[in-house]
Amino acid sequence: MMDREFLLQALTNFGIKKSFHVELLEKYYERVIDVNKVMNLTSITDEKEFIIKHICDSASPLLIMDIKGKKCIDIGTGAGFPGIPLKILEPVATMDYAESIGKKANFVKETIEMLGLEGRVFGKRAEDIGRDISLRESYDIVFTRAVSSLNLLMEYCIPLLRIGGILVSYKGRDPEEEIANAKNALKIFSCSIKDIYEYVLPDSDIKHTLVIIEKNNKTPDKYPRPTAKIVKNPL
Repeated sequence: MMDREFLLQALTNFGIKKSFHVELLEKYYERVIDVNKVMNLTSITDEKEFIIKHICDSASPLLIMDIKGKKCIDIGTGAGFPGIPLKILEPVATMDYAESIGKKANFVKETIEMLGLEGRVFGKRAEDIGRDISLRESYDIVFTRAVSSLNLLMEYCIPLLRIGGILVSYKGRDPEEEIANAKNALKIFSCSIKDIYEYVLPDSDIKHTLVIIEKNNKTPDKYPRPTAKIVKNPL
C-alpha cells in the first residue's frame, strides 16, 4: 500500500489543494512498479521518490493553469507521465496519449482502462498524428515531458494545437539554451513564449521548469516533416 499520508502531504506542500481519488494514484503506482519488473518503464521505484519525481512533477502545470474541460494530449507519454496523474487530478479534462513504442502504448491503454479513465492511446509517432486530419489542430493543450529539445518538440507538437492552444514542455533547471535555439521554430510556427515557470519539487532541492508556448496562427501544411528530416535538419 502506498503511503497516502506522504502522498497527500507532498502534493499539498507542492501547492495542489484540490480533492482527487487518492486510490487511483495508488493503483497507478502499484501497476507501474509491478510491470516495471518485466518492462523498462522507470528507474525510479522508491515510493517517496516516485511520488516526488513522477506524481508531483507531472502535476506541476496545475499550479499555474486550469485544464478543466480542455482537450489535451500527452506526447511521448512512456509509462503515462504526465498524462495519467494529470487526468486523475483533473478528471474533467480530456486526456489522450501518444507513444510510438508499442509495448508502452499497450501498457498505457491497459492502465487507463483498469483505472476507469477515459482517453485514446495512439501507438504511433507524433508527426504521424500531426498529419491526421481528424486530429491536426484540434487540441487545446499538448503536454510533453522528457522527450526532446524544444525546437524538435515544436515540430512534433505544434501541428496538433488549435490556434490559441498551448504547448506545455517540462524542462530541467536551465532551459535558456533550448529556448534560444528554438527562436527559428517559434517564428516558423507563429508561436510565442507565454510563460517560463520555475518550481522546486517538494521535500527536495530539485528545480524544474515549464516552458509554455502559445500558438498564434495556423501551421503551414508541410509540417510536421518525417522524423528523419526533423532530426537531421532541425528548425
